[in-house]
Amino acid sequence: AMSSRKTLPAGVPTSECIEEFKEWIFGLQDTIVAGLQECEEEKFIKHPWTKDAETGKGNGSACIIENGKTFEKAGVNVTQLTFPLNIGVYKTMVDQNHLKSIKETDVNKFNMFA
Repeated sequence: AMSSRKTLPAGVPTSECIEEFKEWIFGLQDTIVAGLQECEEEKFIKHPWTKDAETGKGNGSACIIENGKTFEKAGVNVTQLTFPLNIGVYKTMVDQNHLKSIKETDVNKFNMFA
């Protein structure tokens, strides 16, 4: 049977890949906070955020502790952004040998994920 997955140029992540990464990175944040929490009496406070703008969108969370017995002030932060690929970022990625499969004329067809 033929796959219904869209074929993307090499180096361009699929939406499934992006979702898997988001689950992993936010899970890693939870794991790190849980480990640090073991040596603190004060609790880490989670501050989730979202951004939806014409220039890009994203979400993340900041897990912050203040006045702890080990940490005076500390944070474990995750940021996920999606924004239109622009010619400057494209040229930097090509120069650093990170992107070979997208033509310069196709730059406006893709979004960046970071």
